[in-house]
Amino acid sequence: MALTEITKGMSNAAEVINANFKEVGVVESGSNANGRFIKYGDGTVIAYSDALTSTYDSSLRLSVSWKLPTTFVGEYTATVTGSKDAAQLADKLNSAVLNVGSNASDGIVLARIYATGSNTFISSDSVRVRLMAIGRWK
Repeated sequence: MALTEITKGMSNAAEVINANFKEVGVVESGSNANGRFIKYGDGTVIAYSDALTSTYDSSLRLSVSWKLPTTFVGEYTATVTGSKDAAQLADKLNSAVLNVGSNASDGIVLARIYATGSNTFISSDSVRVRLMAIGRWK
């Protein structure tokens, strides 16, 4: 990260300030139907979803998929958290295993919520989750 020094009397000070800001600050932020994102000058991008509702896969698994709201380059890390309305399934989720899979090539994040032990889900079960991904945009 190379910043350009700004000196008194520079004829292009405004352009240099703008370039320096883009190097270290927020370059772009936005939202669309898939969620929100923030891109930083160092190439970092953070994206997050609104609350998404899982679907019933089987008595042992619920899942939710999320299309990233912006393009990532290469690998990224995705996380999932439960929303406050997950309390309705707290007895099952206390022993659930969360698994997040991602594929940089298609921009889809898949979160699976597994019941463990003697807990099982029924077809009407669902949980609201939020997902976040951190990676690179350049």
